Amino acid sequence: MPDARAIVERIAAHLAPVPAIEAIALSGSRARTTPAADAASDVDVYIFTREEVALSLRRPLAEQLGLHGSAQLD
Repeated sequence: MPDARAIVERIAAHLAPVPAIEAIALSGSRARTTPAADAASDVDVYIFTREEVALSLRRPLAEQLGLHGSAQLD
């Protein structure tokens, strides 16, 4: 699996033009340094917004990132 921080940086760069997004955070076992995440660990990413981003916008963004089907969009 690619480096989790690289995934977050890619998501952040892609979502930077969306004005409602305030912050993006890596969470879970991949955010900790000890104990280290194992190869089966998922990547938990939280996207904080100042207002709701319509699902009709979230789906295409996830698809552009190659995350549609693996991302929880709600």
